[in-house]
Amino acid sequence: MNVRLALQLFSRSTAIGLKVYQRLKEPGLQDCHKTAEFTLMVNNVFDALNVKLPQFGITSSSKEIEVIKEFLDAVNETEESHVTRGTVIFASQVTMESLRVTLASVRDLIGDLLSKGARFVLTGKMNQDQFGDSMKRGEKDRLSSYESLQETVGAKLSEICATAQDYTCSA
Repeated sequence: MNVRLALQLFSRSTAIGLKVYQRLKEPGLQDCHKTAEFTLMVNNVFDALNVKLPQFGITSSSKEIEVIKEFLDAVNETEESHVTRGTVIFASQVTMESLRVTLASVRDLIGDLLSKGARFVLTGKMNQDQFGDSMKRGEKDRLSSYESLQETVGAKLSEICATAQDYTCSA
């Protein structure tokens, strides 16, 4: 599934649609409350991890921090329930661990940057996939793509660090 299609599936509109069909007692959707709730959580965490404009930048009082924390808690609770009660998890073990690492890392990085004087954090800058973008554009020369990726990662790291006042980074 590509990102565009996933965004359509895990959207606020889908969650609202599920709730409407539940209220209308549509066959097969009477008990879809948890699915609608999960869909909305995925939508919200995706938005929190993709803040790109300074006017929407994450500050210490931004709701995005709580959204990330809540999704991380849900990942942890889901795994704990799987281990203790044998419930089915919504993703593979590797995906669950990757979600945990990503969410905890972004949460910690936001906290670190804000504590070092950053006025705001743009999480969308942390999640750009330059290599994937170059492949989408048809740049198939892997060596030059990797070299370009290395340069871009260095530039992005510098850009992220530059958003924090008096914050030093060494690459």
